[in-house]
Amino acid sequence: GSIHGTIRDESTELPLENILVALYSIINNTEILISSTFTNTEGQYAFSLIPPGNYVIKAAAYRKEEA
Repeated sequence: GSIHGTIRDESTELPLENILVALYSIINNTEILISSTFTNTEGQYAFSLIPPGNYVIKAAAYRKEEA
């Protein structure tokens, strides 16, 4: 199967680019990182070839500091 979606700004509803999206499998009440990706320019992310199961998706913004 696949899991996909779009990350949007809560107040403006505009899509957010370069958001880290992590996919965790839930096994014995423990979150295990399966895969991660970044959103594209339209705020979209996708995970493919995902077997059936229980999953949690977490998203986090980060700021790259210039040296």
